[in-house]
Amino acid sequence: MTIIPKNIRYSDSLHQFFRRYSKQIIVSYFITILLCLLIFNSFIPITIFFIGLFSVMLFFKGCERFGCECTNYSEKTFIKKIFLYSFLIRFFFSIFNIIYNYSHYGTYYESNIGDIYFYVPEAVVSASRYGFDLFGSIKCFFRTGTDLSDIGYVLYLSILFKLMGVDSNTNLYPDDPSMLGHEYIWLPILLKSIFGALTCVYIYKISNRHFGEQVGKYSAIFCMLQFNLIWWCSSMMKETEMTFLYTFFAYKADELLLGNNKKISSWVGVVIVGVVLFGFRTVLAVISFVSFFAALLFTSSKVISTSKKIIAGVFVALMLLVVVGDKVLEESKSLVEIASNTEYQQRNMIARSNSKNGNQFAKYVSAAVFAPLIFTIPFPSMVYINQDQEMQNMVNGGNYIKNLLSFFTIYAMFFLLFSGEWRKHVLVVALLVGYLASLTLSVFAQSGRFHMPIIPLEMMFAAYGFSLVIQKKKMHWFNYVLILEFIFCIAWAWFKLKGRDMI
Repeated sequence: MTIIPKNIRYSDSLHQFFRRYSKQIIVSYFITILLCLLIFNSFIPITIFFIGLFSVMLFFKGCERFGCECTNYSEKTFIKKIFLYSFLIRFFFSIFNIIYNYSHYGTYYESNIGDIYFYVPEAVVSASRYGFDLFGSIKCFFRTGTDLSDIGYVLYLSILFKLMGVDSNTNLYPDDPSMLGHEYIWLPILLKSIFGALTCVYIYKISNRHFGEQVGKYSAIFCMLQFNLIWWCSSMMKETEMTFLYTFFAYKADELLLGNNKKISSWVGVVIVGVVLFGFRTVLAVISFVSFFAALLFTSSKVISTSKKIIAGVFVALMLLVVVGDKVLEESKSLVEIASNTEYQQRNMIARSNSKNGNQFAKYVSAAVFAPLIFTIPFPSMVYINQDQEMQNMVNGGNYIKNLLSFFTIYAMFFLLFSGEWRKHVLVVALLVGYLASLTLSVFAQSGRFHMPIIPLEMMFAAYGFSLVIQKKKMHWFNYVLILEFIFCIAWAWFKLKGRDMI
């Protein structure tokens, strides 16, 4: 289905791009963050400054080197290498970040523990009291009012903690409550690196099926080196697992629709992965199934036969009716009501602007502001606010990369829309655009962790968009992208500081 002309070597062109622009981008990033620090006299910790610089260098120099190296790899060899390199990058950074956190904050967790303070202790308690009695744990969670979108992750952690030795004799009341579960995080962190590496592999397979081998390879390389995806593998938050599940659903559903696999187990697998997503984030599960049915409805009959559409739709619908309970339906209905409530976002943004350390400008932000920028945001946090936001400072390089690559993603979206090619790629387009639309209507549009589940898909469409830009000979437009990014970074730094009366 790739539209790249045969006389254009995509891998050669992309390699030439990175050879030409890598140094320019790195220097541009360095100048941008340095000016933010100097203009506003708001300095981030020196280690975090170098982490940001390292993340930008890792991505662009890594793409330059590995992209050239992998051009002639067979599919089997490429998959092995992309998994191994992705795993090693994530695992060694996780070790570094955990050590950094403990030396700076006195905890293995990040600067702002946030929901980890619920996830880990709750999982330890569940493992201690219920062990492998999963139904007992789930009943307890519902009884105590735990959100459905948290149950899956806590249950997953409790299983791992039980395997690591948590039992009825485990001390559930240490002197420092925030330290409960510290000694059990190593297996989850190891698995996060594996899930992160598998995400890169599945993005390659999806992209290869839709856009060709070379686009598929660079999609995987982009995911391997994207620092946001790397950083979250070191966190005990649920973002890495959630991202993997969303990508895995995309792979399984896409394989079911476009492949020749007619096994019942594959059909059941799609439903199970989607249902598991309910336990990590309800909106992801809802969008997953809506996207699946959208693919059945809108995909050209030349791509998916009408008979296959009917069989797949009926089977998945029946499976959902059997598996999904009233609790899931209630949460889904609540989600739709919130999204359709135009006043919800405004009230929440006003509350956030009036909260402690809140930004007074937040009350002026709405879906109308987020919508045009939703493929690009969040912008990099290059100035210092407080310790709680040091994590945002640490991933500023990853956000910088995401902002720049959004040019190619947006280009791909416009091409697919106006050319009609979108009908060949309905599922993956719906999974990306559907989730971004939900973010636009929520209060989390600028929150980096809420963008995590669709970053792999964004990297895939960025790689595809690059192939289109090469074909249309529009690469010089990227110079304007660098200038715009510089302006946005300076403006965002001013917005964060001025909104808190720090300048």
